[in-house]
Amino acid sequence: GSNLVGGGGGDNPSPTGSYSVDMDGTGDYLTVGDSSDFYMGTGDFTIECWARFTNTNNVGLWQVEGLTTNYTTTLSFAHNGSNWHGYRGGSTWDYGGGRSTNQWYHCAYVRHSGTCTIYVDGSSIGSWSDSYNYTGTTLVIGGYYTTSYLHDGNISNFRVVKGQALYTSNFTPTDQPLTTTSQGANSSNVKLLCCNKSSVTDKDVGPSISVGTGSPGSSSEHPFGAAAPGVQVLACTGDNNYEKDLVNARVWSGPNCMPSVLGPGSPTAESANKGLR
Repeated sequence: GSNLVGGGGGDNPSPTGSYSVDMDGTGDYLTVGDSSDFYMGTGDFTIECWARFTNTNNVGLWQVEGLTTNYTTTLSFAHNGSNWHGYRGGSTWDYGGGRSTNQWYHCAYVRHSGTCTIYVDGSSIGSWSDSYNYTGTTLVIGGYYTTSYLHDGNISNFRVVKGQALYTSNFTPTDQPLTTTSQGANSSNVKLLCCNKSSVTDKDVGPSISVGTGSPGSSSEHPFGAAAPGVQVLACTGDNNYEKDLVNARVWSGPNCMPSVLGPGSPTAESANKGLR
């Protein structure tokens, strides 16, 4: 018989490996640079990440030039509690609507041939003509404006692509971790790929990352592998006493069960040692 317990969602660790950075909203953020890699000039760019919020406060995800109130000269992405919000050359932008807590969002800020577009979960929520010369050389991940607006939640797979617009129309966000070539990126254009490692200051590529303040932590929670199993299961005695999930990973279940591990192949070593199948 089947004895599945618990529930699953995209926020659980899955067979698709990645990480996120967990920030508490009271002092945690990362700083990157100083580097000309963030000097976007007047060309194309893509800055993207996944974000999950634990409340509905006014918080920032990132800002070029660091935490500065000189917002009309820089780029940033935030949610002010009512709308998706941020900065652009000479002004601010404000689109969309509210957000839910404990839900992953893919957030992308793209400039393509003189037009900036904001994408949330692959859908354009607003755009404008933009030929501004962006000259910032530092980056904060986990906030904007001042330390009063720091992110409370997780940020995963943060990527900066300079000189290339990866998204030029609505799209379906990938269900796999980002790489330096995924989504058609030229590896030489990818200037930063981070928030995807077991250390918060580690990265695939990019300038030095440091902790701005606080103690941001690495988390195994990430937005990927939504099609993979998202339940806790029980390992059981008896032959052929298992079920298969939608991706044909064995779910060991039945009477006289013990906790086991999701995934294809044999039961865990612990369950095998106990004579469980």
